[in-house]
Amino acid sequence: MLLSTKLQMARVLLDAQPAAENSTQSMLMSVLPLILLFVVMYFLLIRPQKKKQKEVEQMRTALKPGNRIVTIGGFIGKVKKITEDEIYVVLSENGEHVVLKKWSVQSVLDKEEAKEIEKNSKKAINEPVPEIPEDHDEVEVVQEIENEIKEDQADEWKKDTE
Repeated sequence: MLLSTKLQMARVLLDAQPAAENSTQSMLMSVLPLILLFVVMYFLLIRPQKKKQKEVEQMRTALKPGNRIVTIGGFIGKVKKITEDEIYVVLSENGEHVVLKKWSVQSVLDKEEAKEIEKNSKKAINEPVPEIPEDHDEVEVVQEIENEIKEDQADEWKKDTE
């Protein structure tokens, strides 16, 4: 009887061993989709974001006086002086400058873009600013100004296409 009990216990242990392997495999198979999802998220989202952030940081550390920059707020100016975490930027032709944090620089313009922007800004400065008559409703005046601008843009487009 003792021998048969030992045999029965051996059979139980032998039968239980494959069940433990199956449970490990099933647990691995249930965790595998989560691991794959994390790997895909890393390569699609995290890695490109870190790469872009590194490029932006390199661009900001490579700033030098004379560069034309665009700030996060959309201001365009010329770098006058650079300190550890601040830059002095000239925004107007009269030489007045503003102090900005380095992190506020969005991009550095190349020479062609800077010339084009400078040309357009000089053209815009010389255009007269429309005055708002006091007897008109503000909405009507804005609509009239928008229509004038659209007509001017259409005329310029016709000149450019000819």
